[in-house]
Amino acid sequence: MDNVRHKIMLVDDNMATLNQGKSLLQPFYKVYTIKSSAILFENLEHYTPDVILLDVEMPEMDGFETITKLKTDARFKDIPVIFLTSKSDEESERKGFSLGAVDYITKPFSGPLLLKRISNQILHKRVQAAAKDYANNVEAMEREIVKAEERIRIMLNATPLCCELWDADFNIIDCNEETVKFFGLSSKQEYIDNVFKFTPEFQSDGERSDEKVVKCLNKALDEGRYVFDWVHLAPDGTMVPVESTLVRVDYKDNYMVAAYSRDLREYKKMMQEINDTSALLESALEQATTASKAKGNFLSTMSHEMRTPMNAIIGMT
Repeated sequence: MDNVRHKIMLVDDNMATLNQGKSLLQPFYKVYTIKSSAILFENLEHYTPDVILLDVEMPEMDGFETITKLKTDARFKDIPVIFLTSKSDEESERKGFSLGAVDYITKPFSGPLLLKRISNQILHKRVQAAAKDYANNVEAMEREIVKAEERIRIMLNATPLCCELWDADFNIIDCNEETVKFFGLSSKQEYIDNVFKFTPEFQSDGERSDEKVVKCLNKALDEGRYVFDWVHLAPDGTMVPVESTLVRVDYKDNYMVAAYSRDLREYKKMMQEINDTSALLESALEQATTASKAKGNFLSTMSHEMRTPMNAIIGMT
């Protein structure tokens, strides 16, 4: 039987009770019969029982003193103690429970009832252990989740991109620290509460901003990813061009959209400088080409003009 794995310590100074208890319990449990509390504590240094059956009336140290000592020792305090005693008065029973006993059985006892109460306590202990393990696992998982969230937060706040999180109903629910710095604000909540104040009424392509943001978010939700140009309105009224990438992410039983924005001001400035330089080079090339043509024409004309008198001189010579 499964119960054979469990150990019972039966503590009583009465040999008849020890023999009776051992005869009853031995088929189902590994039973240790102990004559005194002193011997009990000696055995506990080597074996940890699943249940202790304890008499109240014993010499030297009675059952109440014994359970008090057990419950003050961190090694033994969680061992279930069942009083198995001839003291049947209500005051003794109340005292036994107040000291930490899980059950109180008076002699003479019924064999099946004793077995049932022991098995109940063993089952209860196993359930408690499983619940404790589960609670420890949940606590460990919660700690890992907190660590993972902290790592994600560090990565998001370290990125040079502005990051925002939108729900499926087009509400912004979070942003990173770069977004706060980008707009020169004091907190994330300030941006979340005023996000549409940092958007002009129309985008650079002439489309209304409120209509375009819904269209872009829907595209990201449908396609999984969407990239587009966007213009923000800085607190000082400056138009700030960005490249936005929207990515659909799974969240519980629904979707959310992570938005990443790259400031294009330096890029556009660089492109303008390249275009300006290119225009200057083209202009210089045109001027050089024109000058080259003029030089060719001049040389051709001068060659003709000089050849005519030279022919005359050569003829006269």
